[in-house]
Amino acid sequence: MERKTLAANVAPLLAELRACERVLGCIIEGVGPEQLLIRYSIKGGDSMYEASFVLDVSSPSYKGASCEHDAWMTYQYLIVLTSTPLLPTLPTLLDHLTESRDVYTFIKRVRQAYVKMFS
Repeated sequence: MERKTLAANVAPLLAELRACERVLGCIIEGVGPEQLLIRYSIKGGDSMYEASFVLDVSSPSYKGASCEHDAWMTYQYLIVLTSTPLLPTLPTLLDHLTESRDVYTFIKRVRQAYVKMFS
């Protein structure tokens, strides 16, 4: 009975999450307590690139780590504290996020930074 209730409560949230992912151009996954993995597939020239970062939402100041999807799969439960590919603007973007608390805009800006980097 609990599973049925849980499934009924989760279904609308999953639909909302998928809609957000379509708008933001990413996939969002929980990877640990209060940690989100945001993954992007980005077309750059004739190639497709994978990029991702982990957003720790456990405190009022957001902390981030970046990694390529393949590296993340290898170290699934570790937060990699370097950007690979290096995203030099990540600290500035995190500062803006801490000030604005606007996660949606942050995710879009990170994607834009990766798109710019890969083009």
